[in-house]
Amino acid sequence: MFNATKEELIEFETKIHDLFEEGDLPFLTHLCGGNEDQLIEVFKDVEEGDYIFSTHRTHYHYLLAGGKPDVLEDKIKDGDSMFVFDQKLKFFSSSVLAGCTGIAAGVALSFKMQNKKNKVWCFIGDGAEDEGHFYEAVSLVEGWDLPCTFIVEDNDRSVDTSKKDRRGKDHPIKWPTCVRRYHYTPTYPHAGSDSGKWLKFNQDVLEDHKKKRDRTIFQLNTLSHLHDGVNIFFVKTDYLHHFFHEYQDYDKPITLITGNSDYPILDKMVDTAPSCITRWWGQAINTDSPIVSALPYGIENSVHCHLGEHLGYGHPGGAYKAIVTKTPPTRKPTKDVYANFSETTYKGRPRVAELCREADHITYDIQSVCTDRPYKAFVDNVLDHKMVVCPRGNAPAETHRFWEVLYLGRVPIVKYKKGIAPFLELPVIVLDDWDKLLDLEFLEAEYEKVKDNPTDMLDISYWVERVRDHG
Repeated sequence: MFNATKEELIEFETKIHDLFEEGDLPFLTHLCGGNEDQLIEVFKDVEEGDYIFSTHRTHYHYLLAGGKPDVLEDKIKDGDSMFVFDQKLKFFSSSVLAGCTGIAAGVALSFKMQNKKNKVWCFIGDGAEDEGHFYEAVSLVEGWDLPCTFIVEDNDRSVDTSKKDRRGKDHPIKWPTCVRRYHYTPTYPHAGSDSGKWLKFNQDVLEDHKKKRDRTIFQLNTLSHLHDGVNIFFVKTDYLHHFFHEYQDYDKPITLITGNSDYPILDKMVDTAPSCITRWWGQAINTDSPIVSALPYGIENSVHCHLGEHLGYGHPGGAYKAIVTKTPPTRKPTKDVYANFSETTYKGRPRVAELCREADHITYDIQSVCTDRPYKAFVDNVLDHKMVVCPRGNAPAETHRFWEVLYLGRVPIVKYKKGIAPFLELPVIVLDDWDKLLDLEFLEAEYEKVKDNPTDMLDISYWVERVRDHG
């Protein structure tokens, strides 16, 4: 099995080389080259379903395993050249010297214990031959006759040190039959390009990656750390009645932070609040009171509220969502509109689902009831599209889905309601009627208007500063 020609491999790597030379890859990048023929021969023996473990130099391995060039380019642009992973292709890598060897042996042992016919292919450089854990992995594979082959890609260098300089003389190491070796002369140095010049990285690219790296996603429980029990109070909306009763005669001004609930903040609720509440920040705001300001639903909490689980539960899946949405993969969308929601959450959703099924330009994954779906598949589908339909849920406001879409770099489509008004500066398409989902020309025009809107609200520091400065 091999999925790229020699010419295609070279063309791809030349493109990556040029990006690096132009200053658009501000990351350590290990370019491939000089071993196209040898690798194509190796991959003729690799079959569908086999596991592939790569090194810090992943590009050719991934393309020959069936990886798409545009997907790989996006991974490289995102700084993941040494950390390419694709579960569907059963492709793994590690930047640690010989880091995958023990894992590969373990997978092969699992295959044998389960009587599976799949094989494991683990690539290393000749520098990894000097590592003790490679020897241990080879001993396990050879001793138990496991379905694993180690491929030594011998270019006579460990970074820039030859085998002779490392070992005293360039003597071949005799390994058992589970180890195969090929020799090649590399096109590029160990890392970077071959120009030898000082590179000046594109400042826009650097700023974009710095912004992603430093951004902290919004999870409401994080704001509970502002609670001081004197002037700032963090309260779950469900318990506001008890809080109001307890602080009815409080003599200090209070800034209130509320949420973690589907209950909206209505005028009648504000009217019953103690006079000591001079500022109120909350989720699901549905009032025009001047003392009340909206907070995002953001990403669901990944940890319990430090004041008590009853004030904000940390969801088991929240941690993974937080990681993915903080540093989402970089990918160019190839489709127009995606819809993924349950119809029964709110009475207006069945009509939206009907429209989504009717429109040819909308990819829909809509179910009548909420079921567990792999989050990675959801993320992949969102990234494939420019826009995502985000109807309201139980609360008359935006949803977690709305913010997930924004964090993934895509544009949510919503219908206008009071609860969404505070967030209209974001890259969001706001409809006055869901029927406009059928008009692709209209949606594309709106997309062009909003896609580059500011995203300051995605960083929790934006909200922390507002609560502190305007409390």
